[in-house]
Amino acid sequence: MNPIDRTGQRYGRLTAIAKTDRRAGSSIVWLCQCDCGETIEVAGKSLQDRNTRSCGCLRKELGSEHLVVDRIGDRYGRLTVIERAGSRNRQALWKSECDCGLIIEVTAGNLNSGHTRSCGCLAEDWKEVHGEQHPNWKGGEKGHRKLRNSHEYREWRNLVFERDCYTCRLCLEHGDKLNSHHIKSFVKYPADRFELENGMTLCAECHRLVHSKYGQVLDGTENYLEVENE
Repeated sequence: MNPIDRTGQRYGRLTAIAKTDRRAGSSIVWLCQCDCGETIEVAGKSLQDRNTRSCGCLRKELGSEHLVVDRIGDRYGRLTVIERAGSRNRQALWKSECDCGLIIEVTAGNLNSGHTRSCGCLAEDWKEVHGEQHPNWKGGEKGHRKLRNSHEYREWRNLVFERDCYTCRLCLEHGDKLNSHHIKSFVKYPADRFELENGMTLCAECHRLVHSKYGQVLDGTENYLEVENE
């Protein structure tokens, strides 16, 4: 596969002049000229991912917070970026919604690299197809992801939200970035999957806390109200 010729292409304030003999991992390092007149060598991947857009003068002028690439609406695998969620380890953190409905927070680096492409359901589906189960997810049932994307599931989720007045039942946060949580496991209790009383509205953070405390498969016996006090 021939490398991309970036000669003459612009990336922010940078114009690629010529490729060098250097490499940054598997990426070609390019000599670039900034609009301010300075030259700088930048890895092609960094140019492509828009991580470097000047020789450093832009950062000095605007401050680092203004240099974050706007990813809202962008898709990475099964994830769609919803909004900025602060920073982690000096990387921009993005709140992203998975196609299955779960909302997670992902660093820009993990989005760019493809390291994170779903909330975890992609790995679960792969394990199902290959006859193996994830160690933290038991009792897998083939086709359950299709059920979660069905009209019946969406209707159940909307009814749960309406009953709870679009308010998280743990922290009482009101809004439209919510999750419909199964009190009895979707996997272990198929007869209760679409029962209204088996659902509860949780915000993204409370949903994450519930699963981080009790795991992915629950039996409906836990006292979820203990989670918010920890």
